[in-house]
Amino acid sequence: GRWGPPSYMGWDPIRQVYAVHMENCLHRGCPHGKRIVGRAESPDLKNWSVPQNILLPDERDPIDAEIYGFPTIAYEGTYIALAWIFRATNTLHYPTLAFSRNGVHYERRFREPLIQPGDHGSFDEVSIFAHEPIMHRGKVWIYYTGANWRGPEQLFLKKEEALRAAGLATLPEDGFVSIDAGKLRPGILITRPLSFEGSTLTVNMQPARHNDGAGRAEIKVEILDHQTRPISDFSLDQSDPLTGCGKLDVSWRGRSDLSALAGRPIQLRFWIRNAKLYSFQFK
Repeated sequence: GRWGPPSYMGWDPIRQVYAVHMENCLHRGCPHGKRIVGRAESPDLKNWSVPQNILLPDERDPIDAEIYGFPTIAYEGTYIALAWIFRATNTLHYPTLAFSRNGVHYERRFREPLIQPGDHGSFDEVSIFAHEPIMHRGKVWIYYTGANWRGPEQLFLKKEEALRAAGLATLPEDGFVSIDAGKLRPGILITRPLSFEGSTLTVNMQPARHNDGAGRAEIKVEILDHQTRPISDFSLDQSDPLTGCGKLDVSWRGRSDLSALAGRPIQLRFWIRNAKLYSFQFK
């Protein structure tokens, strides 16, 4: 049978094995006749496990959607994958995000294209085959192969009109997804209970808009105890506003040392105004 392109993950530092993703049905006998993604593992690159089905289209996908490829990286203790969606009716290809904590069970909360197909006449208006993200110079770089045709479409194009080229898309560091809040209605986010090691809290943020008079970005952080009560000296009214872009250390009236709270169960309450919150980290 026919097959979809395999994606070699290489060494998986989380599961401590080599891993590869591939179409797991030889294009025949798939559920509903669609491509599905399998994962095989090896301790030594010689002996491989029987591929396990890990992803297939579901009821939230367009009815003609199939998953054509699945390049994956290990990132900050989790797996981030680019699920290549193939729309069989109009032959579009585009990448969407998938996340996992164990490399087998993936969540696809975001079904919109991570990289939008280009406008008519662009080299990437039909197909975007995105490769594994690379962390470089404080940004996420995603190289991709783009084309304005796939398969039989080339027959309807003049030779000089059929385009295929390499493209580069970039995201801010940790910028795969964000929690966004506007100017008129600030947002509040409360984390699950957690404990941490370290002494400083860093927030990765960005203004929600740029140079359009929408007002400055602002994030404040409050630390709560295990009963969701504000902890003395770390309340919202004592939080120094974060108003910049990128990774910023959080402080409360100039104090940023959190070592006294390390190991204790806490929660974080973020107050977000006109900003994107990408991530937070203790260090």
